[in-house]
Amino acid sequence: MPEISNFYGIFIYMYFDDHNPPHFHVWYDGYEAIITIQDGIITGSLPRRALKLVYEWLDIHKDELLENWKRLSNSEAALKIEPLKQIDMKDKPLILKVTEAKYVRDYTLQLTFNNGETRLVDFTPLMQKGICRKLQDMDYFQSYSLDPFTVDWHNEIGFAPEFLLEKGTTI
Repeated sequence: MPEISNFYGIFIYMYFDDHNPPHFHVWYDGYEAIITIQDGIITGSLPRRALKLVYEWLDIHKDELLENWKRLSNSEAALKIEPLKQIDMKDKPLILKVTEAKYVRDYTLQLTFNNGETRLVDFTPLMQKGICRKLQDMDYFQSYSLDPFTVDWHNEIGFAPEFLLEKGTTI
């Protein structure tokens, strides 16, 4: 199956003489999906952030994808399509990630993000409701880890990196 493009660990493929409607296949970190070219309907699943990037890429390259669909339907070679490039946002990454977390004191972590910014985040106001109350247990709070995007507690509690960047205090 020809690889059409890849970006940010997302791989885009199209098959020769595949079934209608025109679509492409996406693989990302163990997830698989089929996305129609005309209307972006998805079969399968992708993490929300990866899907957002794929849709952005689809919007930019819809005509090229349809041309590749025609080429492959006629048993012609598919053409490579440019990957999604980082938008000029003062060199900020498209997907914000927490790359480092350090315990500071009480319920405060020092978080470093992949855009180079570092923040002190006090989680005290965030642990007053629902499952987040578990964070009041200091042993539990200090048992955090990093998942691929953010700080996480036992695959139970995690906060969006954008939220943490906004709530944190600049160091």
